[in-house]
Amino acid sequence: MKICILGNNSLAWELAEILVIEGNEVFLIHSTEKPDFPKISHRRLYEYVWSYDQDFKLKERSWTEIDVCVALTDNDEKNILQGNILKKRGIQQLVVSLENYETYCEIVEKQHSFQIDICMNEAATMANTVNKFIEEDGAIPGETFWNGEVEICRHTIYYDQGLTDTALKDTDELKDLIAISIYRKNEFFVPQGSTILRNGDKLYLMGRKKDILRFKTKFRDGGEDRDRKKLWILSNGKRGEELAKALIAKGYSIKLTIDQKERLKDLRIKLSDAFVDTGTLTSLSLYQDEEDTFHGVICATDNDENNIIMGLLAHHAGGHQIMTVISNADYDEMTEGLPISLPLRPRLGILNDILRKIRGKGRISVHQVLGGNTEVLEMTLQKDSPGIGFSLKNLKLPYGVIIGSLQRKDGKIIIPDGETILEEDDCLIIFCSSEKRKELIDLLYREQPLGFFTDVFNLY
Repeated sequence: MKICILGNNSLAWELAEILVIEGNEVFLIHSTEKPDFPKISHRRLYEYVWSYDQDFKLKERSWTEIDVCVALTDNDEKNILQGNILKKRGIQQLVVSLENYETYCEIVEKQHSFQIDICMNEAATMANTVNKFIEEDGAIPGETFWNGEVEICRHTIYYDQGLTDTALKDTDELKDLIAISIYRKNEFFVPQGSTILRNGDKLYLMGRKKDILRFKTKFRDGGEDRDRKKLWILSNGKRGEELAKALIAKGYSIKLTIDQKERLKDLRIKLSDAFVDTGTLTSLSLYQDEEDTFHGVICATDNDENNIIMGLLAHHAGGHQIMTVISNADYDEMTEGLPISLPLRPRLGILNDILRKIRGKGRISVHQVLGGNTEVLEMTLQKDSPGIGFSLKNLKLPYGVIIGSLQRKDGKIIIPDGETILEEDDCLIIFCSSEKRKELIDLLYREQPLGFFTDVFNLY
């Protein structure tokens, strides 16, 4: 594909890197020569500086040859205007990212009149993640693949279920399912058939929708009935306001606490359907003095360190289902052992949403990061992939790698075993430890990873 990206921020450059890795031609266009993200160079990446009030032409390609334009500047008006200019010049598909939730809703309602094909918004993406989390009783949001035919779910192992002290390979209840990861003693690991299940293990399973439903029906984590519609957001900026709007639109009752008294009156007018108050967000007394009961607490300031501290304070005061915004990937591993129920990664969420919308059948895609050392990837085998023709048992997959499911080019879905033979155009869902990622790509992908491949994925 030939893809044009408008923007000069970290999100634009991350997207460009991933798309170049996949073999696309990428045209990155911006209005400044000083990016705020390390620049890369590659024969399939073309960079242009464009003053948007001037006429502009691609030297290498006609605009009509560009399959997709993704507008990712930090200004909503620019994204809409510049995207429309290029759409009129012949670009086939326009994807626009908008920061303002109300603008996003308006565009979604009338997007065709704006010539916008796909519209993205950080608050809407996070609200979808939170909603999945709430609906799944506090499990890490289950991922779905191939129109929902294959799912991932999380299950906590308890003594009274008859699953403890049994090897995975000997557990009849897991027939037709694959255990892709286990969270135990504050760390994730990819299990083997000989792995013994222990009380308290959080077991991540993949399987066909009907088989996941069968398992969920037989084994339920339990827990008391709670009001699932009441959430407490703590924020010091625009992010909390936008997230509150998106969650109210999904039917949640919202309390928003901010640390800026001067904004209180304005926010109470803007968020008339929410309860808005002020407080010191990093004070334990704020959480101890709260008399209401919430199904979830969302720490959504612009500072990752404060979000983590707030989450710990909320937990110490008796809060449950703590969700924290984590923008810096360096904190992923550190938060694994903390009482944080769900890390919200806004940049990764919007990036993956964009990739799924424009990619079609993905080549390499990080769908979900279960922890700092465990990843979920989607990969399509190209015709010259070195893995084609091998059965899984003879493929010599690295330790810590599991192929959870695959889809043939005719649409047939297979939960594989050791006898399954890989074919051209197979779409694989793979679970691997981060340190095995490069070895896995060398084994299965059609070409050797580029020099910056590891750096791209380490951003997650």
